[in-house]
Amino acid sequence: MTTPSVPDFIAGYAPQQPDFQSYWTGPSTFFADRIIARVSQQSSTTSIPDSGTATTILFDTVLEDPYSGWDASTHSWVAPAGYSGWYMATLRVAVTGASANTALSLQFSTSYQTYPNLVYQAIPGEGVASVSQYVYLIGGQDGIAGLAAIHNSGSALSTVTTTGLYPAMEVVWIMS
Repeated sequence: MTTPSVPDFIAGYAPQQPDFQSYWTGPSTFFADRIIARVSQQSSTTSIPDSGTATTILFDTVLEDPYSGWDASTHSWVAPAGYSGWYMATLRVAVTGASANTALSLQFSTSYQTYPNLVYQAIPGEGVASVSQYVYLIGGQDGIAGLAAIHNSGSALSTVTTTGLYPAMEVVWIMS
């Protein structure tokens, strides 16, 4: 195996010292301050109808969002401008009063696509379901929200606001 040669740049037509510094400082800052959003629902509940209709979880507490992408009016997180790419989204929802036949389906909705019924799980009692999904988001443009639907409960159910069972959503940048 031969050693790679040192590039030969013509003065004024190639990267200069400040360019090389930015090649390192930009990405290293980005990875040190990782793009992440973590939200939960701690003070209010979301009523989810038994119709099977997907309902947006009304997250009310921002746990971590260094790039200020959370939009409280739409209950969605928007990827930072300039950081389009693949993100890992994780959603956990707990409801109370579920019967043995009750099933909970979880979904993610982005600005351009809904990922339907990612999990369809029986959740008797105070049931918890969770799901993770890779999603592609266009920075500064695409938002993502977590949705839940109830099936076979006989009535609407509410999300749980018990410590340790809070509904929560996390979105982490993986790669461009």
